[in-house]
Amino acid sequence: MSFHFSYSYLKKNYTLIFMKLSHLNGLKAFEATVRNGSFRAAARELGVTPAAVGQQVRTLEEFVGRSLFYRKQTGVEPNELAKRVAGSLTSSFSAINDVLTQLRSPTSTNRLAVTMTQALAENWLPPRLSSFFAISPGVDLRIDTTHIKVDLFEGEFDFAIRFMPPATFNFDEVTLFPGSLVPVCSPEFAQRYKLVK
Repeated sequence: MSFHFSYSYLKKNYTLIFMKLSHLNGLKAFEATVRNGSFRAAARELGVTPAAVGQQVRTLEEFVGRSLFYRKQTGVEPNELAKRVAGSLTSSFSAINDVLTQLRSPTSTNRLAVTMTQALAENWLPPRLSSFFAISPGVDLRIDTTHIKVDLFEGEFDFAIRFMPPATFNFDEVTLFPGSLVPVCSPEFAQRYKLVK
């Protein structure tokens, strides 16, 4: 069997597929909002701001040409259409995650990906690596240094070490050590903004 595509057919279908895929962020925001009950809770799960979730949902609503939520003073409530399709969307994202897991498994069965800040990677982690590899010699350890929130449900990272309040969603967590943040500025800055007592 051979495949033959005309340019117009390919262009038309590629555009259609691209338009569908271009709203994945909106679909994720929509699904997380329905499942969690609010933009704020969805934002915590996705690692973005509530305003960003609201904007992604509005963009999705504009694309499909209809509202998906009732806006109230106390928050948002999914309408009947949203409730009807949200379950399918949750299952679809779960299926995609399963596919990604299967694709990665053959070559990364011993892979352990951890994301942490640059300061932790340079100061806290190195003294502990030798004892870690002593008890886990076959682990392919991958370290990512960033301070941004990451979506552990996506499967790119197995663990995230962050300076933050306790997680309020479906993660197991361990407190490593207490910490504090101290603002620092130059004497000129303090004088200019009257920060000196």
